[in-house]
Amino acid sequence: GYYQLSVQYFEKALVFNDLHDDAYSVMHAYNTLGLSYLRLKNYQKAVEVFQISNQMAREMGDTGWEALTYGNIGMVYYEQKEYTRAEEHLQYDIETSTQVNGWASACNAAVLMAEMYLEMGLPDKSLVFIELAQSFEDKEPALYLKQFI
Repeated sequence: GYYQLSVQYFEKALVFNDLHDDAYSVMHAYNTLGLSYLRLKNYQKAVEVFQISNQMAREMGDTGWEALTYGNIGMVYYEQKEYTRAEEHLQYDIETSTQVNGWASACNAAVLMAEMYLEMGLPDKSLVFIELAQSFEDKEPALYLKQFI
């Protein structure tokens, strides 16, 4: 719940190179910074830093992380009720994560898709994604769905 403190910490760590040029640590730091901005409802900044993490993932060839950051950008659009953009990003996360066995990211994206379709008054479409999320959870049980059901 200390998202502002998180933002301050990660911004300082990134500026002062406290991560010692470790590309993976920097990529993860940008993602965590984006999540903090999302919780603070600073959507523009969240997308900006998620895109940095996404670009780093692409440059490093980390397809799973690239998918995850696309899903996080989709989460920003979902919270803003920009459903078309959210759907595009979340679908990319699901498709790409499943290719690299990233079941947790795929599961979370599918749950968001299900919630989005319920909000849109499309329960049949929502059910498809609930079942898809369950299939991902079955592949690698880790309590991902239990927080939503």
